[in-house]
Amino acid sequence: MDVPLHPLVLPVAFLVGSWEGEGRGLWTDDPVFRYRERVEFTQSGGPFITYHQWTSTLEGSRPLHTESGYLRAGPDHRIELVVTQPTGIVEIHAGRLTGQLVELHSTVVARTPTALNVTGVSRTFEVDGGVLTYRLHLSMNHEASAPHLEARLERAMQPSGSWPEAPPDNPSQPTTDRPPMDPPDL
Repeated sequence: MDVPLHPLVLPVAFLVGSWEGEGRGLWTDDPVFRYRERVEFTQSGGPFITYHQWTSTLEGSRPLHTESGYLRAGPDHRIELVVTQPTGIVEIHAGRLTGQLVELHSTVVARTPTALNVTGVSRTFEVDGGVLTYRLHLSMNHEASAPHLEARLERAMQPSGSWPEAPPDNPSQPTTDRPPMDPPDL
């Protein structure tokens, strides 16, 4: 059953749907790593969009990360995002929407006692046609922000009002033919 979009989320409706592809990242002095990623933005008619993200190794043999949250749109192209991670980190972001570009910067990063000392996060989501580009910069221990993740995801499923199914059993199997990613801008 399709549910009409709430008027407040109409400006970010271009995100609604499932997106799959490959990402690249940096972590400290380790070499660049690659991963499979699936992101779903869903809506239930409320004044928010639900966000879920899953990553795994390229061959899909091992899950790497997951996070969930809510995206809210406000007046004057203002955007808010709340993200929770099983690693003990909660992020609250504020930002702006320009066309189909969402730029967000953390206003609060809360951590459990055993979580890494993440002190700042910025995220961008940009849609161009059927491609979602995602970038994440991270600050640790109050140091300068540095590139951490970048992904190029293609629309895997058309938007609907229903809640998403679980990610595929083997996320390493692409749902469409994809060209290789450009070298990372990390």
